[in-house]
Amino acid sequence: MTTPSLGYLAGMVDGEGCINISRRMARGGVRPSYRLELVISNNHRPMLEALATTYGGSVHAVRPGHFQLRFGAAATFAVLTNCLPYLLIKGRQARIALDFYETFDRPLTDALVTLREEMKKALMERPLG
Repeated sequence: MTTPSLGYLAGMVDGEGCINISRRMARGGVRPSYRLELVISNNHRPMLEALATTYGGSVHAVRPGHFQLRFGAAATFAVLTNCLPYLLIKGRQARIALDFYETFDRPLTDALVTLREEMKKALMERPLG
C-alpha cells in the first residue's frame, strides 16, 4: 500500500473515526482524570497498519475481522492538527479535541474540570448538528 495522504486520513477520520474524551475517577480521588483519543475502525487491517506506519498509533484486533487504529492524546493532537483543513464532517469535533488537549499543561483546578466537562459534552453532540 502506498503512503496515505492527509486527505485520505481525514476521510478515514470523517467516515470511520471516533474522537473521544473519556473521564475516570481514581479510587478515593477528588478530581477526575481525562483521556483524549482518536480511534479509526475498519475491517481492512493493512490499510490501518499503513496509516499507523505513517502517522503513529497502534492497530488492535477487537474481534475477528475487525480492527481499530488507536492514537493516544499527543498523536491525536498531531493527526487532528494536520487533518483539520481536510475534515468535512468532524471539523468541529476536531477543534474541540485540539482545545481540550491544550488544557493538559494547566494545573487541575475545579474550574478546569468544569471546562473539560463542557468540552466532553460538546464533543458528543452530532457533528452535522
